[in-house]
Amino acid sequence: MPYSSAMAIDEGRTTAERDEEARVHGYALRGYEEGDEARVLETFNRVFAAIDPAFEPRDLATWRWLFERNPSGRRLWLAVTPQGRIVAQCAGIAQRMLIEGEPARVSQSIDSMADPTFTAGLKRPGAFVRTCLGYWDAYSGSGPDRDAFVWGWPVETAWRIGKSQLKYEVVRTQLQLVATERTFAHAAAPGVEVEEATAFPDAVRGLFDRVAPTSNCIAVRDAKQLTWRFSERPGFDYRIALARRGGELVGLAVFTDGAFAGRACGLLCEWLVDPAAPEAGAALAQWGLERAHAAGREDLVTVVPDTHEQWLRLQALGFRAGATMYFPVARYFSKRHHPRWLFQNWYYTFADTDLV
Repeated sequence: MPYSSAMAIDEGRTTAERDEEARVHGYALRGYEEGDEARVLETFNRVFAAIDPAFEPRDLATWRWLFERNPSGRRLWLAVTPQGRIVAQCAGIAQRMLIEGEPARVSQSIDSMADPTFTAGLKRPGAFVRTCLGYWDAYSGSGPDRDAFVWGWPVETAWRIGKSQLKYEVVRTQLQLVATERTFAHAAAPGVEVEEATAFPDAVRGLFDRVAPTSNCIAVRDAKQLTWRFSERPGFDYRIALARRGGELVGLAVFTDGAFAGRACGLLCEWLVDPAAPEAGAALAQWGLERAHAAGREDLVTVVPDTHEQWLRLQALGFRAGATMYFPVARYFSKRHHPRWLFQNWYYTFADTDLV
């Protein structure tokens, strides 16, 4: 798809024109303001409960973790009636990035929704689409503080609307990597010691700086970001493993007992291995499989892009590729960083998503 701005998607309307059109339909578009959170949660829980019988209501502690405590910032745009009712939301997990070695920003689209009363189907923009366009105007574009691309792993309904009205494009069909005792290689890891930790050390940033050159597009991993992502997340239990060689941190993994692609399994949520110490990967994978067995799971599952060197390294350790229902999509705002480029250059793990 040729590059185009968010304004061009909405038939050439300017931001002011879209805002005026929204007001005609009974709401205004704006960013989050202190005190909105209770009304956002009311709409969010009501909308998702109506479409998902297994939905569990979001609580305020989780909302605050997502949108107030993220060290990379906040991404939240709303459609609000004059009476203060929240009728639509476009929200994202902000991510600090290194893109081609330079600091950048992106966001993962999550929790986007609209009150059914204010939707308009696939033919014309309703509150959901207008709110997303406002989000892009507010946060996306060129510049170090604006998102070079917005991405997500959408459900079917969000994908239909995103494809038809927001120009989402598929980056890849997401595969998973699954290891069992039967497939596992039990590779040697001479000189590497793995320890479980209760916190992420400052040395994580040095490890990340050695890993980052293996990818042209990677979210920053440092102690502050990983502490927020795992140690501070309400309601989840994660195990942290640090691999050291001669006292130097050469690998990091995070495990949780959960489910993915329709089945219960052990999950390697984070995977960061020094390219000069591949044996650290062998030691961490062994730790992960032991953790899965201790949790009563036969399978240990992770995801990395199938274009990154870790994809083959993990297969050599006994992980086997399998299908999933997921497909990452992106809307790009930098001409160079289109989905084909992302397919080849972007490294991510479960840690980059809100799935585990």
